[in-house]
Amino acid sequence: MKNDEPFWKRIYKKHPRNRAESLTAENERALENLWFGANQNEDDFHDLLETISEVAVGLAKGDIGAAVANPLRPALRDKWKAPELPTIEGVPMPNPYVKGGSVADRKMLERKVAIAKSAFDDNPRDILAAAEFHQWNSIVTHLKRSAAEPVKYAFEKAAEEESRVRWNFAIENYDPSKNSYFTKEGVLEFEQTVEPELKPLYRALARPMSLPLFGANSEQHRTLIYSLYRIGGKTWQAIEAGQAREMKLRADERERAAAEKAERIKTALQTQRDIQELEAGITVLPDGRRITLGGSRRIRLA
Repeated sequence: MKNDEPFWKRIYKKHPRNRAESLTAENERALENLWFGANQNEDDFHDLLETISEVAVGLAKGDIGAAVANPLRPALRDKWKAPELPTIEGVPMPNPYVKGGSVADRKMLERKVAIAKSAFDDNPRDILAAAEFHQWNSIVTHLKRSAAEPVKYAFEKAAEEESRVRWNFAIENYDPSKNSYFTKEGVLEFEQTVEPELKPLYRALARPMSLPLFGANSEQHRTLIYSLYRIGGKTWQAIEAGQAREMKLRADERERAAAEKAERIKTALQTQRDIQELEAGITVLPDGRRITLGGSRRIRLA
């Protein structure tokens, strides 16, 4: 059976987190702009969608229901791993935050965090600087919590792991036809059966897709646009190319609309002249000559 779907849509549906069930004509066009902005490259297109989703969720401070752009389902959560500790002569550093720990090691770790944070603040686009800051900040946080409240910290991590498993299972097995927030059927019964922590996920998945990237400034989410601009590289190049394509499409549509309007006016004027000539008794012969019928004959139109 022939597949009449546009190629870009087939590529979009190949992404494991696609939201094809939420596509509208408006965001289909936005996705198509992104596809061409990514030079019709599948990997770049998928990377672009993931970047936009991640940035939008970041701007919403992790609230997936408030994300201004949602071309993909929320990402799966990775299993937490304790950060690797620095080593001294190949041996992992003892926790300097426990009672009697090394003051020098504490100062060294906190200096590492400060330096990494400064580098990241100076250049937020630098992926390596961001990773460096996250690494050292995670190490210090882990060591402090492990030293100050080890039991509470362990229980928190166990609860996080259980939550992660439920979250990932819900996403990997998501069926929109079974999401009452999406179908708007049996919502009360659904709310009584679904786990409370998963309700925000199902509500977010029921929202229409939104990609406020292209068109006039009033149609764009400027904070999202600025954040993508700060990322730069292929991401911003694709957004710029998508915007240029959207503006070209709109210019072509205006030109076609103007031409069609002019043709309608021309046809209406011609029809009006034909009616006036018929009423005046003017006849156009096959050779193009125009003659007026004699006498007082008039043609009355029904």
